[in-house]
Amino acid sequence: MTIVDRPVFVPFGDEALFAIASEPDTAGPHGVVLLPAGGHTFTPQGNRWAFDFAHRLAAAGFPTVRFDWQGIGDSTGVVETFTLHQPATTEAEAALSILDTESRVLVGQCYGARTAMAMADRTEGIGGVALLAPPVRDFARGDGTATRQAYELSTRDFVTQGLRRLSPSTLIDRAQLERIGRVGRTLVRAKWRQLTARFRAPDPTPWVSEAFLSQLEGLVRSGVPTLLLYGEEENDYKEFDEARAGKLGELLERGSSTVTIEVVPGSAHAAETVEMQQLVVSKVEEWLVGLEAPGAA
Repeated sequence: MTIVDRPVFVPFGDEALFAIASEPDTAGPHGVVLLPAGGHTFTPQGNRWAFDFAHRLAAAGFPTVRFDWQGIGDSTGVVETFTLHQPATTEAEAALSILDTESRVLVGQCYGARTAMAMADRTEGIGGVALLAPPVRDFARGDGTATRQAYELSTRDFVTQGLRRLSPSTLIDRAQLERIGRVGRTLVRAKWRQLTARFRAPDPTPWVSEAFLSQLEGLVRSGVPTLLLYGEEENDYKEFDEARAGKLGELLERGSSTVTIEVVPGSAHAAETVEMQQLVVSKVEEWLVGLEAPGAA
């Protein structure tokens, strides 16, 4: 099959998103958008993973779009950090506009997965959502450990650990000061939830993102085919597995007919080796091929 790569600059606001559409000469009803992780990934990632991912899916009959987030690669604008509960839906929707297919499937990794979840309910013709190592908590890039400890440590121990990591240079580094502010707000929320827990139903997993649960509930309620793919060695999967003790477990049970959970060896989040990248692509392709055509009974 012949595959044509078509580079496009897609305007959004005052910026322009760089995207590449990989188009097969014979296409099926489903088109795919690859939503990258939050960082310098997918388009610039090692082993040409984005290229191979897009071409593998296109060769299977799925027109596929890959893109760079604002301020990354050839996309214009500036990005300072990636925060899971502040997904870049406007950028992803700009990339989605390139697809001219009856059905649209969102395939996101980490931050991209959380963005896919946030935009699924307002995507016309949504045919499915594949989530690669989606974190079940809310935090900015680099804040993961500290924000979990906010729920697990006492306020005294948390602050003591934080003070040990401070240096004089931190006090004049704007990025570090902003990080301290973000983590501090998480600590306040965590301790407030603990203080007010007796006024709510028991929650064994208070650290799980309310946005994650709400968006997954929307996918389940709408019957959107959903793939959750994790690597068994990554922290994202460990927290996902822990979170099943709470509301997440109830949602997965309710959505058992439309939600597919795949756990593979290694880390789907990092996906640093060619072997791991190929495995992830194979699992996504297998799931895509199993999707019904729009309007099928």
